[in-house]
Amino acid sequence: MTDQSLGPCGMRTLSAPVPGRCLMSRRTFSRTGDHASQVRAYVIHELGESGFRAVADDAALLAGELASNVVRHAHVEEYEVAVAVDARCLRISVYDRDPRLPVVRHPGPDDESGRGLLLVSALAEEWGVTARNGGKEVWFSFSRPSRSHDESRRTASRSPNGHHLPDAGGLDAVPAPRSPGASEVADGVQRLMEGLAAGFGHQPRTPGGVSWLRVHHVPVRRLVTRIVRELLTPGERDPSAVQRPDGGAPEEWLTEEDSGAAEYQFPTVTGTGLAYLLGAAEMGPTQADFSVSAHEPEALHAVGQWLTSLAEPRNGTSQAVLALSWSSRHVETLRPVLDVLACRGVSSLVLDASTTASQRFHAVGSAITVRSMPDSALTVGGGPHIPVARGVPAAGVVRVGANDVRLDRLAHLVERFLARSAGCTQPSWVAACRTERLIEGALRTVAPRVLLVCNDASPLGLLAIDAAARRGVETALIQHGAWKAEAGAGSAVRSRHVFVMGPRDVPLARARARHPDVQVHPLGQPRYDALLRATSATRAAQARYLATSLYAATGRNPARIAVLACQPFGANRTALQVSTAVEGVRRAGGDWGLVLAPHPTQSMSDVRRWVPDEPSAPPVAVIDPSVGARGCLSGAQALLTTSSTCGIEAVLVDVPVLELALPGTTTLRLADLGAASRCANSTDVAIALDDLHHHGAAALPPAIKNAVCAGSGDSATAVAAVLHDLCRAYDRP
Repeated sequence: MTDQSLGPCGMRTLSAPVPGRCLMSRRTFSRTGDHASQVRAYVIHELGESGFRAVADDAALLAGELASNVVRHAHVEEYEVAVAVDARCLRISVYDRDPRLPVVRHPGPDDESGRGLLLVSALAEEWGVTARNGGKEVWFSFSRPSRSHDESRRTASRSPNGHHLPDAGGLDAVPAPRSPGASEVADGVQRLMEGLAAGFGHQPRTPGGVSWLRVHHVPVRRLVTRIVRELLTPGERDPSAVQRPDGGAPEEWLTEEDSGAAEYQFPTVTGTGLAYLLGAAEMGPTQADFSVSAHEPEALHAVGQWLTSLAEPRNGTSQAVLALSWSSRHVETLRPVLDVLACRGVSSLVLDASTTASQRFHAVGSAITVRSMPDSALTVGGGPHIPVARGVPAAGVVRVGANDVRLDRLAHLVERFLARSAGCTQPSWVAACRTERLIEGALRTVAPRVLLVCNDASPLGLLAIDAAARRGVETALIQHGAWKAEAGAGSAVRSRHVFVMGPRDVPLARARARHPDVQVHPLGQPRYDALLRATSATRAAQARYLATSLYAATGRNPARIAVLACQPFGANRTALQVSTAVEGVRRAGGDWGLVLAPHPTQSMSDVRRWVPDEPSAPPVAVIDPSVGARGCLSGAQALLTTSSTCGIEAVLVDVPVLELALPGTTTLRLADLGAASRCANSTDVAIALDDLHHHGAAALPPAIKNAVCAGSGDSATAVAAVLHDLCRAYDRP
């Protein structure tokens, strides 16, 4: 057996822990010999001077049981035992490369085995199973003996085999802010949306017959989610207090966070807005909430001129495919497919609804025509006049945490929100009606065989899909981003043909599908084709970029670099995301540095503010959001992410992924597939990075990669082949 000590100064026996420093030791054991007694002796020895002597016997017993399970059930020649200690907690894990997960058994009174995990469950404060590096890690933990058992906290999660297993807690020096659980938020959002739909969701409707709430479901749900998070987070704001910053009129109910990108908008309800929802403030409706802009005739005239221009002979005859795009991701997803179709003689027209130059779809070649929507199409135009018995609470209330939200007031607040909305992701109600007219006209003029979109849940995509369905045009959606199981009702899929990344997404697509004859095609992601064809020179260039960024920021050249793909969370969750990564890198052995890659909607300062300025901090750099994790991840030795699609990209290019399962967040569950290491706190991050330092990155089996994202650089060709067949079927008599 081999010994690898990970504590400072190469010490082999763990000494009393220094606050904030995680001391670790690991040893590899062979399945031959008296393995259980060797493991027990190792644990007893390691804990001799650690301050955990009182629980050392129990810890040694449980470690021996887990070792016996490996020898009895896993098809491996060796396994690894790791001991980690900090000022608060002891954590012991047993890792082997057999990916099969253990099952808790309930043996009979005469059975001589099968009690190992039951014993672990009975004695340990917390325990669980984590898929890691193509194998599995079974772990358990104890708090420092001076801490009472009642003060320890168990947090249960469900393992892939269906048993409830506690998450890795303890061992985390970074205090997590109180965040409402994902299920608690989802429940509150769902009940508010159902109440809004039942009481107020039927009228008004677009000229095409689509209800206002169906059109605006995604942005309204986004707003309601913000409201629920505010109500479930105590101490952040007193919703019963009407805030008057100048002692005069109440502040606005809604504010808009500066997202930095037009395709991302983040509405926030102020303290006054929350007070109004809960009945603690009174403010009557104003005509401006739902009146049509005085400039509406000009906007409609511009739409009419645009449609007339589209029908001119110089713009060519009808195109087989009509595509809708409004973001750079749509461009990256659609262009490879349309290029392949062009090579096969299939023409296409792209309706570009983007509102900023960086998101534009630029035409290349004669077979792809791009027409930008008129600027006035998506300008502010007024909100829906929702029939509301204003001031009458009989419309109903919904309980959210300790608060009763009045549905009539929620409907009124949504009116205001949709009156002031603008842009491609959350247009105002009047702008949505305008856009429906434009899309209807384009379908009538172009007469396509297929309507192709990358998003059919947001207002523009939904209006396009519904309009195409009314005209009998085939509808197709290419999944352009990662899907999470928790999104559920907020992410319905309405197209008939749905192209998803891989088998992982097939059940999610079917669960979300609203088309009665939906066809799901797991053919990969066209915008990843170039990624899979990238050369070693590209990887080397990105590695140099990371090293240069760290040296410029810190003057240090760490041996290994991890990248955190940041996500546009609120302040508390962003702080937790960054501090967990920083603390995990600090605790890990192996000379790691950390690069923080802001999301395109974030600024560098949004992320940098949470980096600790202290001598013990690891080397940390923040890079330009325009580069982001996507522009540098292939040069890293590890990628940390909660639910970014960069995690999928990292899997495809063999960069190890650490999936941050932090409080109040949801993940892509890549760890459930064995494609990532699940990290619930900074200690899990430290252990995973330390494992990479000592063992390197294990190549993922092709089957795991394929489950995450199918294809090997030819997804655009595969998607185009299906669309080509649809066009030909349409032309057959």
